[in-house]
Amino acid sequence: MKWRRGQEELISGLFSWLVPPLINLVRFKCKPTLTPIPNALFRYMLEFFASTLSDAIGNLKERKYLRSWIQAACVTSATWAVGGILTGKDRQLFDSKLRDILMGRSPDDPLPGPLNNKFDALPPAEGLVYDFVFDFKARGQWKHWNDVVKNTELPETLTALTLIPTVDTARFYHIYALSKRCSRPLLLIGAPGTGKTRTIWSKLRSASTESCYKYSALPSSDTADLRAWIIGKLNKKSRGVYGPQLSKGHIFIDDVTSPHPDSFGDVALHEQIIELVDTHSW
Repeated sequence: MKWRRGQEELISGLFSWLVPPLINLVRFKCKPTLTPIPNALFRYMLEFFASTLSDAIGNLKERKYLRSWIQAACVTSATWAVGGILTGKDRQLFDSKLRDILMGRSPDDPLPGPLNNKFDALPPAEGLVYDFVFDFKARGQWKHWNDVVKNTELPETLTALTLIPTVDTARFYHIYALSKRCSRPLLLIGAPGTGKTRTIWSKLRSASTESCYKYSALPSSDTADLRAWIIGKLNKKSRGVYGPQLSKGHIFIDDVTSPHPDSFGDVALHEQIIELVDTHSW
């Protein structure tokens, strides 16, 4: 990543400045949907940051704008990698803390030296940081997700998989693309009937060059069911090695909360999924 040359001090300063207070906020003052693991949050933020800039750097026409791009990418990655596991009022708390730090209003978190006493990529004041995405073109600017939706073109032919763009789908597709580029698993959480399954499946099926497999968990689902289903869907490449029909594939596990816990309170299916993810088995 050649764009990092000469920017190491700025990047290191930004992460050392933002990561500790934001992770501490999520851990000790919020009620996240998942148990936050500091090392994992930092790693995901770093990967999202690098992926965001690597994907956008082709649009950089003048290197003088790179500093503000780096700062914007840091805000974006912090918002979704660290603050993405928050909901409701906790998101407002995260937004307030992040803005206080960026604007130098947090006495415990002064602006680092490489910023020269000014943060160049402040998100708009109207709304939360979750409401905006940075457009990496020319100088770069923050755009509200509503503007992104308005400029989204619908296909000429509508199918059963076609979704009408909304702010939620636009944000999800953005995070999905980031997770995919980083080869990271993605967990979508929400209330029943909010379109989670439809949104994910529509996006996966639109990738015609990749295999897609959907497993719908049932209350009685266990590790044997999942293992048999996976082997039944994949092609045998060699002894003990299975793979998708095409060059790449996605496994979508729907309704993971369905299986009942055992007498110890554990859900065997969840444990197997965690093991497969942690060991990079898929």
